[in-house]
Amino acid sequence: MFKTISIYDTTVQRPAAVVVNDTAPFVPVLLKQVGNASIRNEVASRVHGRHLSLQNQPRARPQGKKKAEKKGVKMPRLRPESWRLPVNETKFETYVPLHRLWLGYISELLGLGPQPSGTVTEQNAAMPNVPTIHAKLVKADFHGSILTVRQSKNPCLVGLSGIVIYESENAFRVITRGNKLKMLPKQSTVFTFGLPLYSATAGDGGRTVSDGPHVELELYGNQFEFRSSDRASRKFKHKGNIVL
Repeated sequence: MFKTISIYDTTVQRPAAVVVNDTAPFVPVLLKQVGNASIRNEVASRVHGRHLSLQNQPRARPQGKKKAEKKGVKMPRLRPESWRLPVNETKFETYVPLHRLWLGYISELLGLGPQPSGTVTEQNAAMPNVPTIHAKLVKADFHGSILTVRQSKNPCLVGLSGIVIYESENAFRVITRGNKLKMLPKQSTVFTFGLPLYSATAGDGGRTVSDGPHVELELYGNQFEFRSSDRASRKFKHKGNIVL
């Protein structure tokens, strides 16, 4: 038979087994009653006279960060304000050489030939084979290209054009002809970019892709939400696009 005892009733006499005596700690008394000598020796060598913390221990820092702190090297942190270029550096003409470098890169990637002598018209222009270059363009690097917003949910972005200086997973950062740094989101945006018909030459100076024979292609941002490094190793499948 079990008897229910209220812990708040001071008149009830409690058994001696539930009385806690501060002068007689529980662990030493328990060890004296243990008949196994090996357990008593193990506790005496590892526990006796030592401070045991019952609180949660702090998390250990990553090993790489510890080594950097020991060497006095601070770990870099990426901040949004790091892409706020100074006013004197947001000039379109400053990044035209980057665009010329991209023209040489895309010419070599697509295997474009030199421009023939004479006047190039729509009838005698060497039009590229779109299905052939499609697989190369989706994996190409667009840093240095000139992108133009043709369609967007934000009407303020329609018509903006500039040289791409940084591409992230969700946006392009461009320098416009008005010497402004703009961020163009990829989601729900249709871009256009010029593709040269012939390889760029060193004697072209500061000319852009629009100054020579070129074709314009559309780029759907909803299907382009990847970093340039991720596109290089990704396999794309041909599918239709529905923009609501």
